[in-house]
Amino acid sequence: MMIGRAEERDGLYYLNVLETPDIINKQKLTLLFEHLQSTTEDLIRLHHYRLGHPSFTTLVVIFPFLFKGFENKHFVCEIYELAKHKRSVFPLINKRSLVPFEFIHSDIWDPAPIRSLSGVRWFVTFIDDCTRVTWLFLLKSKSEVSIVLPTFLSMIKTQFSVQIKRFCSNNARDYFNHTL
Repeated sequence: MMIGRAEERDGLYYLNVLETPDIINKQKLTLLFEHLQSTTEDLIRLHHYRLGHPSFTTLVVIFPFLFKGFENKHFVCEIYELAKHKRSVFPLINKRSLVPFEFIHSDIWDPAPIRSLSGVRWFVTFIDDCTRVTWLFLLKSKSEVSIVLPTFLSMIKTQFSVQIKRFCSNNARDYFNHTL
């Protein structure tokens, strides 16, 4: 429903009530605005929308007189909730390997901002897809991955008498250097 035309002045839009169509006259427009501001709940929501969807806890601080008799937990804004999300939820996939060491996930973590007491800044993880057992190897330099990966593979082969069938990484180029 169109209630009039607006014009922009200094970054704000002003409703020109004089140019409203014949279907809606000034009285109907006045009734519409009175209805929007008729209840305290509508007024709270109006302030929430106009101020760019701040949290309702913030609105309680700004307008404490409006929230007398209301709990801010009562108010929910879908736009506010969606704006807080950083990424979409990934679907839950219950596809695990049925045999241990059939599929290993690995990741080399970026350097920590502070070195440990032993001088460690990087680490690499190996996670078995079936059992979710995780091995963590601490690294003083990222180039140590070329030593750790063959060591891990031989450890699995000697201790469990199994060879790893598939190996998955985050496309880290460290796994594909000349020594590996």
